[in-house]
Amino acid sequence: MFSLDVICCHILLGIVISISAPSQDVANAQVNSYSTSPYTIAVKQQSSPFKIIRGTKISEKAFDSLQNFSIFNDSNSLFTNGANIQNNLNIFARKSVFNINALVHTNLTGNLFLAAETQSVANKTQLEELHPGERVKYEGVEWRVQAYGTYKDPQGYQTQEWLLSSSDNQKRYLQKEYNPEIPKDPIHWYFSEEVVEAQVLEPGNSNNLIPSVWQDMQDKKTPQHELNALNRTYFFDFQTSGTYSDQDGTLPRITWDYWDKDHKWNLELEAFPNQELHVYSAQEINPETFSILPSSQNVKTFPIGKVILATSMMVGGMVMRHKAKRTGNL
Repeated sequence: MFSLDVICCHILLGIVISISAPSQDVANAQVNSYSTSPYTIAVKQQSSPFKIIRGTKISEKAFDSLQNFSIFNDSNSLFTNGANIQNNLNIFARKSVFNINALVHTNLTGNLFLAAETQSVANKTQLEELHPGERVKYEGVEWRVQAYGTYKDPQGYQTQEWLLSSSDNQKRYLQKEYNPEIPKDPIHWYFSEEVVEAQVLEPGNSNNLIPSVWQDMQDKKTPQHELNALNRTYFFDFQTSGTYSDQDGTLPRITWDYWDKDHKWNLELEAFPNQELHVYSAQEINPETFSILPSSQNVKTFPIGKVILATSMMVGGMVMRHKAKRTGNL
């Protein structure tokens, strides 16, 4: 018996095939992937071998992303595949221990590849060095960095921000804020989402302030002390006026920042030239809750050939937009 200790791995090429083992077979094997998989695959237990019967293939390749892959009691495990399947690619995913006390092989002429791709817990320096195209994971969701930008004002307030997108086209913003007015704790990190068709109201007033707030900000009017939005009440915290820079150039920007009474949810209004106004909802985060994933071209695979006999593998292996301090998950 040996253990394959896999810290975590990424689904190779984005193809997932779901595997489930019948409950009566637990004593012999545990083969599972994710319930969110769009594909299905049959698992059939006989006295020998334990058969993994592919129901979906992509060209001459078959892909699995395995959450559990343990085979016990000296049972043979057979990846069955059609005659045109040349390569069986199997990716061990998430933190798990894989135990194999068996022969693992394929039928016909198909090659078998097992791989594990690790992820590392991000530290602050690693996040600061993120570039477009790199990938991170936060609260179980993988995000790809789309763009990067910075903001600063004459008083020394600065932000770095990364536009992130998920596989289902969600957009979020990761932001590092440096505020010199808080000398004991000047650096904070935020995760935010833009509020589409925002409704921002003064207490006791049902009129949406959005159509007029951009001009109020340009005219340097005093921000409203209290606002209602997203079923929460927010209180004015601070404002900045500076420049925002990204790959498209540099623009002036005015920001009004609000927090709820528990300082849990942030509401930010950002005004750019030409009546461009953005509203963001954000929360402060611990940057170490992010994991940095290896780039897809660095996925490492191991050819196992036709038969694997008691073999263990472990492959070691981490967010822009027109705004500054967006910071939370709406």
